Amino acid sequence: MTLSIQFVKASDFGVKPDTGKDSTEAVRNAIRHCKENGIRRIVFEQGRYDFKHSSFIEQYDLLMKHGAQLDLGQSTEQKVIAFQLEEMEEFEWDGGFSQFVFHGLVQPFAFIRCRNLKIHRFTMDWEQPLFSIGVVSSADEMSALIDLQEGHLDEGAVPVAALMNVDRYSPYPLIGSIESFSQVDRTEQPSPNRLRLHYENPQRLKPGMQLLLRHILNYRMGILLYECMFVEVQDVTLLYAPGMGIIGHRSEHLSFVRLTVKPGEGRILSTNTDATHFISCKGKIKFADCYFESMGDDAVNVHGFYLKVKKIVDDHTVEVFVDITPQSEKLDFPDVGDHLEIVRSQTLEPYSTNEVAGIQLCPDGTLILQMSRPIPKDLAESDLIANLSRTASLSVKNCTVRNNRARAFLVQTRDVEIENCTFDHCTGTAIHVNCSIYWYESLNVDRVSIKNNQFLECAYGAGTIGKAEAMVVSVEAPEPVVGAHSHIQFIGNVIHGRNGLALRIESAKEVCIEENEFYSTSSIALFDHSYNVVMQNNRFDRDNTQIFVGAGCLEKTIILRDETCKIKKTP
Repeated sequence: MTLSIQFVKASDFGVKPDTGKDSTEAVRNAIRHCKENGIRRIVFEQGRYDFKHSSFIEQYDLLMKHGAQLDLGQSTEQKVIAFQLEEMEEFEWDGGFSQFVFHGLVQPFAFIRCRNLKIHRFTMDWEQPLFSIGVVSSADEMSALIDLQEGHLDEGAVPVAALMNVDRYSPYPLIGSIESFSQVDRTEQPSPNRLRLHYENPQRLKPGMQLLLRHILNYRMGILLYECMFVEVQDVTLLYAPGMGIIGHRSEHLSFVRLTVKPGEGRILSTNTDATHFISCKGKIKFADCYFESMGDDAVNVHGFYLKVKKIVDDHTVEVFVDITPQSEKLDFPDVGDHLEIVRSQTLEPYSTNEVAGIQLCPDGTLILQMSRPIPKDLAESDLIANLSRTASLSVKNCTVRNNRARAFLVQTRDVEIENCTFDHCTGTAIHVNCSIYWYESLNVDRVSIKNNQFLECAYGAGTIGKAEAMVVSVEAPEPVVGAHSHIQFIGNVIHGRNGLALRIESAKEVCIEENEFYSTSSIALFDHSYNVVMQNNRFDRDNTQIFVGAGCLEKTIILRDETCKIKKTP
């Protein structure tokens, strides 16, 4: 990317490092100057910058002291953004390898409709992350007393949005074999450093159990890229965010090089939820030489949204809506000219295509789509529509995901390559190839290549799908369908398991599993509702390793050429 050399120094606007003073308004003035004068680059002198605007502290107090509802989709108009940059072209944010430390509760960055954007050379952190760690002192089915060890020790009856079991002294502290969300009805602080939890439903906590308590689950993201094009993020480190780390929504051509998401020193959690999350993007999303550790959810999730048919207006027109809150809290919609795929909601199986000829955005959030061709005569009002034109390709190379809660990569897009990556003690299945009616995340995948990666003892807690350790291919829908996903290659990988199931392949076709090495995996794979599967030239550390073939498979098309495997049929 070539950018203009015209620039300003943040220090010219009174933004000085290492003062401990609030720099929010000074940075906002610098951004405003760049916008008004066509300045293409802002540079920060290396050091620490604190952002503790009164509105950030007020937002924190609303949550922690007054119980305000500020999670995803709640009180969106009240939420605060520190720095919003709109319609900037060929702009560079150069952090000078500085630390940007936020106080209270705030969304740090929003880049809206920017083009040719470079964001680089800074670390984002929080003075006091919104989580605590404690040990269960006593518990029954409906309450527990927690001895707080770090975090918000003496702030009264603070909210608890989610909890999970951890081992803070382990090199892999996140476990998640016991966790709950939105189950703490209320809290009280009977004495300093102690917090009593009262549940809505019975829980399984026991004395001595170490817990991570998240005081909010999914606030706004650290960095939002909304309707941006050609964005480079380089040498950026995220040590904490009270929601997701980075969200790209309706954006195009996004590149991440040496992005690091990890906990700050002495902590066990980085981002509260996903490290990165992409919705209805176009072009290519690329990751190279990135590192992800100890997030509260996935490292990477790429998907669109299924639009739900609400009403058939005429033979060319339908009324639709997104039946879930987008993680960006921004509207998701197709553009005129976008190619669509019409899908059965019971199976997520596509059965027709069309093109958007016109669109009307209604005040209540519904969309009226006019199609270029007649809609299918058997279109049902429960059917779904996926946007083929907003299906970004994904490239992930030379990246590491270590001890995050849940999966590493959630793949719900097409044209995917994941190569030379390491998945180290992820609590869930490392790679999940999927489409889902429950989150309305589209779409069925095609052309996925997973090559030369290492999988190290994953899938022992939260986010384990179908007991699979390295990869699961699935369709989350009420009824199974044969061959929804296609052209999946799993080649040259090394899997060190936990004596469980290495791979689970459901609802797939044209699958190749070849030249992999399997260690400590008692069962290599389970296939169901699939066909045209080839498994050959793999190596195992034990004989008679089991391969399960389900009744939903077209059995004659499941070709297993590894002689040391033992085939077992399942009902």
